[in-house]
Amino acid sequence: MSNDERVERALEEALATYSSQEPLAGLEQRVLKRVYAARATALRRWALAAAMLAAAGLVLAVALWKRAPEPVSQASVRHAVQSVPVAAPPATPAAAPRRRRHTIPSRFPTPAPLSPEERALLAFVAHAPVEAQKSFTEKQEFAVRPVSIEQIKIDPLKIQNLE
Repeated sequence: MSNDERVERALEEALATYSSQEPLAGLEQRVLKRVYAARATALRRWALAAAMLAAAGLVLAVALWKRAPEPVSQASVRHAVQSVPVAAPPATPAAAPRRRRHTIPSRFPTPAPLSPEERALLAFVAHAPVEAQKSFTEKQEFAVRPVSIEQIKIDPLKIQNLE
């Protein structure tokens, strides 16, 4: 008997004993439950996605909804018509509307009104110029002092039993 035949016979014997055993009780039911649960989960996901899409569409529709204008009373229309002067029709029948040019101010940046703090500073300088000059020069002297930082010294690590 050749080596291939021995392997084939051992394989057939092993398969014969394997197929003669019955599956555990309830295996089919457990597999079916798992399949149905997976279907239900997928269905829930799709339902949730559809509900979210519908909610987003509803929010968009409400945001873009054009409300009808309120009805105007006859009395307000008569008053508006009487108060508006009648202008002569334009000389050219189809005059194109002109674009407004953006005007650049002659002084940039455009000056803004003084804040209360700025007004108080101006009043202080106007009433006591000597004290104001002293207070500002003291601040400048303090800010100009040089800063000195000592050099950091780190000793090398000494580990015993390495040398």
